[in-house]
Formats: sequence, structure tokens, C-alpha cells
Amino acid sequence: MMRLPFPSPFVDASQADVEKQALNFASSHADAGWQTCIARPGLISGFSGAVGMMKNVAITAIGMLGGTISLKDCGAAMIEQCAEGFENEVLTNEDLVRLGRK
Repeated sequence: MMRLPFPSPFVDASQADVEKQALNFASSHADAGWQTCIARPGLISGFSGAVGMMKNVAITAIGMLGGTISLKDCGAAMIEQCAEGFENEVLTNEDLVRLGRK
């Protein structure tokens, strides 16, 4: 999982709680056909416009500490997973990059 470049126990704990609730909901509604997939992208880049360009530069610099994914690849991977079925319950940044570039 992508970690922030600084310690943040609140974010980690709340993220884990939301993921746990989503997966529990899916398992309790499996008979109705409910499926859940957790996407854990890294820093998302590929924004357009002048402000987007500044964001992309910052994301690239910070992304050297962890993974990055383009907006296009992230969107393509999530659409592909919804249309074709989930590969895993949890998709890491590496999974999303691979799926988005197919």
C-alpha cells in the first residue's frame, strides 16, 4: 500500500476501517451478488491545464518516494475491472498500472 511520506496513523487507521467495512458489507450481501474491490492507487498524475501541470511536477517529485499512476491508467484499470470482473479484492498501484496499460 502506498504510504504518505510522513507518518499519519489517523489516515492509516481510518482507511483500514473503511476498507474493512466495505469488505464486510460485500461478504454479508454476497447472496445478492454484491462484489467489492478496494483500489489503492499511488499518487495520481496526468492532470491537464496550468494548475494540473504544477500538480504533475509535485506528484512526480513526491512520487519518487512511492508509486505513481496516470489518471488515464487508473481510470482504465477501474473500468476494466468493473466490466470484466475483479481480479483481486484489493488492487495495488502496481496492479492498477498493469491493468490500465493492457
